[in-house]
Amino acid sequence: MKLDQFKNQTFAKNLVVNWESMKRTEKDGIEIYEIEVKEKNPTIIKSNLFQSKLKYELISIKKENQSYSYLIEIYSGLKYSLYVNSIQEIGSFTGTLNVYELSGKQIDQLVVNNGKSINPSGNKALIPLNEVVGLFYLENKKTSRVPECYLSEHIYVTYSIYTDHYYYISVGNSTEKTYSYTTITTYTVDEPMSVPCGESESSYETYKYVTIRQEIVENVSVSIENNIDDTQLDPCLKEIMEQLKNATNADIANVMTKLGAKNDYIVTMKMGTMQKPGNYAETIKVSKNNYLVTVTQNDFTTASKLYKATALLHETIHAFMLSVVDDYNTYPTNAPFTDFPELFNIYVNKTNSTTNSNYAQHEDMANKYVNAIASALEQYQLNDTGIPSSVSDKQVFLDMAWSGLQGTDVYNKKCQEGIIDNTRITARIGAEINGVYSQGQYAVGKQCN
Repeated sequence: MKLDQFKNQTFAKNLVVNWESMKRTEKDGIEIYEIEVKEKNPTIIKSNLFQSKLKYELISIKKENQSYSYLIEIYSGLKYSLYVNSIQEIGSFTGTLNVYELSGKQIDQLVVNNGKSINPSGNKALIPLNEVVGLFYLENKKTSRVPECYLSEHIYVTYSIYTDHYYYISVGNSTEKTYSYTTITTYTVDEPMSVPCGESESSYETYKYVTIRQEIVENVSVSIENNIDDTQLDPCLKEIMEQLKNATNADIANVMTKLGAKNDYIVTMKMGTMQKPGNYAETIKVSKNNYLVTVTQNDFTTASKLYKATALLHETIHAFMLSVVDDYNTYPTNAPFTDFPELFNIYVNKTNSTTNSNYAQHEDMANKYVNAIASALEQYQLNDTGIPSSVSDKQVFLDMAWSGLQGTDVYNKKCQEGIIDNTRITARIGAEINGVYSQGQYAVGKQCN
C-alpha cells in the first residue's frame, strides 16, 4: 500500500499503516489478513447515528488463488460496540464499512446490521469482502430479527489542513532547516453514505472533521530573489544586485532568511529622484506587501560599489520589515513607514510577539542584522575584487553593516558603552561615499566604471 500514490492525498496524509499488527485468519478455505491503520490526527465525528471515533483497517483476502485487498474506514453505530479491528468480532457490529481500493479510490460501502452485511450498491468489487464478513455472522443470530435494510444519507466532511512552511539556509558549511510560518486551508465536501436503518431517529446528521498537519520545505532562496525586480536599475547597480543574489552562502536570500523573511512580498528597484534631499536610496510602500526602492540617479557619483551594495542590502531589508508592519491590524501613526529606527523597533516587537521588547531582544536582532549584512558584504567584495579579506577588512564590513542601524536605540547604547565606534563608522561611510578618503579611513570598495 503506497499512501503517497493515493488520489485523495488529504485523506492519505493522515494515515499510518502499522505493519507489525498483521493478523492471519483462515476460515472455509479463505485466508484473511488484517492490518491496523491509525490516524496521525484523530478524525472527529459528530453524529446522531455513529460514534465519535473512526477505525481503519487493511484487509487482504485470498480465495482460490485470487487476492483482493481493501482499505476500510469503519463507522461504528452509536448504540453498538466500537469495532475492535478484528473481522472475527464482526458478529456484534453495526455500522458502515466505507471501502477503498489500495490506490485510494473509493469503491462504495457495506452496511452491517448486527453482523449481517449487505452490499447496497451491488458493486462487484465488494462481493469478496461482503462474503468474508458473512462468514463471521453469528449462527445464533441467524434466526433473530435483523433488519436487512439501509438508508441513503450524506456526511459532511470538513478538512482543515495546517501546512508548516520551512526553508533551508546555509551557514558556513552547514545547512539548517528553519521554520517560517503556517498556513491553514479549510474546505467542506458532501459525500453520499449508505447507513444502517432500524434506528428511532426520524433523520440523521453526520459531520466529519479531519485535521491534517503537513510541512513544505520551500526554496526560499529562489522565491525571495525572484521577487526582487532590479531591471530598472542602472547597469552598475544591476551588476551589484546580480553578485549579491549569486554569492555563495551569503547571498540576499540567506541574509533575508536569517532575519525570518518569507517569500510573499515584492520589491521593485528603480532609478529616480529622492523625496528627501541627501538620501542615496528610499523605500516606500506601494500596496500591501508590495514595495518600491528608489535609488538616486544624479548624486553619489563617486560612491564605491561597496557603499552601493550596502545600501541595496539595507533597502531590501527595509522592505521586508515594512511587510512585517503590514501584518499589524492597526498602527497609531505613519512613523514606521517613514522612520527606520521606529520601523526596527516595531519589527523587534513583532518577532518577539510583544508590544514592548527589551534591550536584549533589540540587541539580538541588531546582531543578526549586522552579521548577516557583514557576511554578505565580505562575500561581495571577494567576488568583486578577487582579494580575500584581511582582519582590518572584516571591521570595514561590520562598520558598513552597523551604519544601517544608526539612530536606533541599540546603536546609540552600544556607542555610549564604547562597543561600537560611531566616529569610525561615520568616517568609513564618508570614505566609501567619496570613493577615496575620510577622517583617517580609506575607501576599500571600487567605483563603478
